Amino acid sequence: MKKRIISTMLALTMVASMSIPTFAATTDPNFTTAPGTAFSTPVTAGNSVTLKVGPANDRYVFSGYTSKTDAETKTLFLPIEYGDDIINKPVVTGATEITSVTPSVWASNVEVTAKSGTYGPASFTAYNDAVGESAYVDMTVYVEADAATDVADAEKVKVIVHNASTRGVAMNEDKENLTVKPAEDSANNPFKDSAGAAQSYPTAADALYSLMDAGAVSFTQSGGYVSEITDSKGNKLEPYTSPDWTYYGWNYCIIRNKEIVPETEVMSASVVPVQEGDTVCWAYGTTDEANIYFESLK
Repeated sequence: MKKRIISTMLALTMVASMSIPTFAATTDPNFTTAPGTAFSTPVTAGNSVTLKVGPANDRYVFSGYTSKTDAETKTLFLPIEYGDDIINKPVVTGATEITSVTPSVWASNVEVTAKSGTYGPASFTAYNDAVGESAYVDMTVYVEADAATDVADAEKVKVIVHNASTRGVAMNEDKENLTVKPAEDSANNPFKDSAGAAQSYPTAADALYSLMDAGAVSFTQSGGYVSEITDSKGNKLEPYTSPDWTYYGWNYCIIRNKEIVPETEVMSASVVPVQEGDTVCWAYGTTDEANIYFESLK
C-alpha cells in the first residue's frame, strides 16, 4: 500500500471513488478517509486538525460505521511511524454523521495536534478494531512552520533527473550546489499555493524546482505529485501504463549521509523536507527500476 510516489491519475481516481458513500458496514474489510478528508493534510504548528475516517468496502469506497458508538470507539491507531516529535498521538474526539446518503453513515473524528515550534511531515496509521489491523489507512499530516519559526533554505543540494527505465527517451540532468527555498518564497514554483504541498519549508519537490530554475528541466504537477518532466533538450517523460498494467512514472528519493531517507518511501516529495548537502533524485520507471537506481547512488 505504501509507495514512493503515485500517479496523478491514480490519486485522483482513488479520491473520486472514495468520495461516494455506500451502505454503512462496521465490519467492511477495508478502511479509508471519509468524503472531504484528504490522505495528506496541512496544519500549522501549535494547532490541531480534524480528519474523518471509517470503514470501506472491498473496492475501498468509504462505507462508514453503522452507528455513532462504533465510530467513537472502533477507530484505533498504531504507534506514529514518522514524526512523533512533530505531532501528538492522534485521538478520536467524536463522530460525524454523513447525511449525503440514506440511511446516513458515521465517520470517526480524528484530532491531530501539531507541536509548537515544529515543521515537517508526520505519518500515522488508523485502523478499524472491529476488523483488525488489516483494515487500515495510512495518513500524512504536514506541519507548516508558524510565523515565529525561522526556516533556513537548504544549500549545497544536488538534484538529479534520470530515466531509470528502458522505456522512453534517455534523460539525465543534474546540478550541484543548488539552493532550495520553500515554495512560498518562489513565485514561479509550480508547488506554490498547491494543494498537498508544504509551503513554509524546502522540500524534495522544491528541489526539482531549483533544477528547473537553473534551466535544466521543466515539469508539471497536480495535488503535490509530479506528473511529467521535460529535459533541456525538450525530451518529455510522463506516466504510462502498459497493456499488462505495468505502471511507469516519476519516483523520488533523498540521499543523506549515503543513506536513503526512509520518509521518502511513504510520503510525497512535496512534504518531505530537504537539508543542506542532500542529494535529491528523480527517477522515471517502475518502482523497482527506480529503487535499483536509487541504491546505486548511495
